[in-house]
Amino acid sequence: MSHQTEIATHVAKKRIRKCDWCWEHIKIGDKYHTYRYFDGGSAYTIYMHPECCEAMGEMAREEGGWCEWVPGMERPSCANSKEM
Repeated sequence: MSHQTEIATHVAKKRIRKCDWCWEHIKIGDKYHTYRYFDGGSAYTIYMHPECCEAMGEMAREEGGWCEWVPGMERPSCANSKEM
């Protein structure tokens, strides 16, 4: 069974990593959201821009409250980006 923690908002003090939704970097000074996702014996920390988190929430609402996605799926062209 899977579950997740509440979404927390932060301001990036350094270029942390890529947004798990759009695969673009979260830049210094940008707000971002995090939450922990637990699936069986695995745990993940998800990082997202606020607008990406909203897009994921909208997709989940359209799917009846839950959706499956993989990191970077909303911007597959970024997979070949030099920023990776």
